Amino acid sequence: MVQPVGVADYNATYDIFIDPLPEPTDRNSKTELMIWLNWYNTRPLADRYDANGEAIPTATNVSLGGRSWDIYDYSWPNGDHTLSFLDRSRSGWWSGSLTPFFNYGLNRGLYTNDHYLNSVMAGWEFGPGDYTAHSWGAVGF
Repeated sequence: MVQPVGVADYNATYDIFIDPLPEPTDRNSKTELMIWLNWYNTRPLADRYDANGEAIPTATNVSLGGRSWDIYDYSWPNGDHTLSFLDRSRSGWWSGSLTPFFNYGLNRGLYTNDHYLNSVMAGWEFGPGDYTAHSWGAVGF
C-alpha cells in the first residue's frame, strides 16, 4: 500500500465490526476494532485528548501479531465502543492473524465469544484524493 496522492488527511485501516446480533439494526456494530496501518494529519477517536487536541492512548507499545501498537479507546454515548490499534512503525502494511486483536477486545470485556463477527473491511478513510490501493486482504480467521 502506498500513501494516497494529493490528500490533506487520511488513514489506511482494517475496520472490524463485532456485535451480539448477527444483523445489527444500524450499519455499525456494538464494537469496532480499527487496525491503523498508516495515517497522515488525522487521529483516532479517544476518550481523552491532551491540551493540543491529540488523542491520548490507553496503552502504548503493545505487542500484537509481531508488531508494536498504540491502542486508543473510545466509548460512544450510546454504549458502543471503538478500539483503535495504531501501528507504531506506520509501515503501511501488515500480514498476520487477527486473533490477537480479537483476544485483546475479548480480554477487555468489550464482547464475548458468542458475539458475531459481522464484517471485516479495509480501505482509506478521510479527505479527498487518489486512494488507489495495490493490495488488501483478510483470510484465515
